[in-house]
Amino acid sequence: MRMWQGASGYSPYDGILSPAYTVITPRENIDSRFFACLFKTKQMIHIFELNSQGLTSDTWNLKYNQLKNIIVRYPIDVKEQIFIAGFIARLDILISAQEQKVSKLRSLKKSFLEKMFVTLQK
Repeated sequence: MRMWQGASGYSPYDGILSPAYTVITPRENIDSRFFACLFKTKQMIHIFELNSQGLTSDTWNLKYNQLKNIIVRYPIDVKEQIFIAGFIARLDILISAQEQKVSKLRSLKKSFLEKMFVTLQK
């Protein structure tokens, strides 16, 4: 797994997956979405990097035998995990909405510039 690059994620779906991926199934009282967020933090990515192996960084791989021994601090209360994951998800939605607004404003600006400053042709 290339988790040291932030290559991890959560899927709400059941189904067939390539054997190139490692699937981790949560225990009881664990919120997968919380851990998906936690695994994207700089601190966790650094820990994944330290536990990866390979000759060069572009071939580093975090094997399950190393991953299963990494100690992770997290809220014991699953309700708190769910709250945190939901909070992060709402922030992602707000960020996405703002990015869409910025993209539309950039398009509008470009259109205005093209109309206001007509290019002279020879």
